[in-house]
Amino acid sequence: MSGEGAGDDRGDDLGDDLDVDVDLDQEPDEEPGRPGRPGLRADRAAQTAGAAGRSRRRRVGVVAAVAAVLTAATLGVGSLAGRAADQHRPLFAGPASPEELFPVLAQEASPGSGYSGTTLVSSLGVDPSTPRRIASTSTADFWVARTGDGRICLLARDTRDADGLGGTCGSVAEAAAGLRLPAGEGVSSVLLPPAAADGSDSADALVEEGYERVGDSLWVDGDTARRTAEDLVDAASDRSVVVASDAREGSSALPVFLTQRDVTHAVVLACLQAAQLEVAVARGAPQPVGCGQDAAFVRFEGTGGPVRVTVTAPEGLLWAAGVVRCSSSLQGPVC
Repeated sequence: MSGEGAGDDRGDDLGDDLDVDVDLDQEPDEEPGRPGRPGLRADRAAQTAGAAGRSRRRRVGVVAAVAAVLTAATLGVGSLAGRAADQHRPLFAGPASPEELFPVLAQEASPGSGYSGTTLVSSLGVDPSTPRRIASTSTADFWVARTGDGRICLLARDTRDADGLGGTCGSVAEAAAGLRLPAGEGVSSVLLPPAAADGSDSADALVEEGYERVGDSLWVDGDTARRTAEDLVDAASDRSVVVASDAREGSSALPVFLTQRDVTHAVVLACLQAAQLEVAVARGAPQPVGCGQDAAFVRFEGTGGPVRVTVTAPEGLLWAAGVVRCSSSLQGPVC
């Protein structure tokens, strides 16, 4: 039987069952004028307590079974990956297409961002027109792509090795929960829908494993993330290094260092994700700094004595910083 009436009948039956269980919890009335013997009253109390316990267990089992059925009936692909920790940001209410999970698939490919692994693309069944670059580290580039039958793929290319290609594909449901590329097939990485990147069960699990987000859809292992942030700092300046680049999380201070009097120095900072930091040099006031993959510079004049740089950052944010000595030119200091 289907329709609203069937659903109501089932609900009434369940309510009746629960009512019977509740009745089992009630203690039988004693007959007036015939109090039971102490031993019999104790036996009857024990039996009543046992029945109440069995009733409670039976009710819990019924409610759990109903909840499991309702959950299985209502969960869609998106909700499997997008249950937000705060219960306010579901990923999708129902099944999603590859383009809904990863909107970049519906965008035009930027010039020079194509994927050159023809053999790998063919073996995975990737539609060669679909790869879209989603992130780059100092050692690898990454793409999301789609196959002809609607599966979603994560592709990687090791920039240090022309033959260093890797890839993996999965269903929309698997991609919604995160596609993993093992370390043996390139940088250890996970493809996760942008809508699930913050606050979802999948994102929380990646954070617990030490992964760091390096793009809207890509997460890499902690070692790769730290090395990438340090490389961004090192590549930003070829000037004399005073403090070597070092990756850190949250608020921290760089090692104390000596400066040359009246010589311009610079703190060089980079972050894998755009963020606002504050940088304080020696006893100076903290300066707000926008940190991202394009390195930022905070210049200051040397004192001839020891100096400490303190960086205030959001908890858990990965950043890297170093200090260089700038050179003079007619246009000003070059760092």
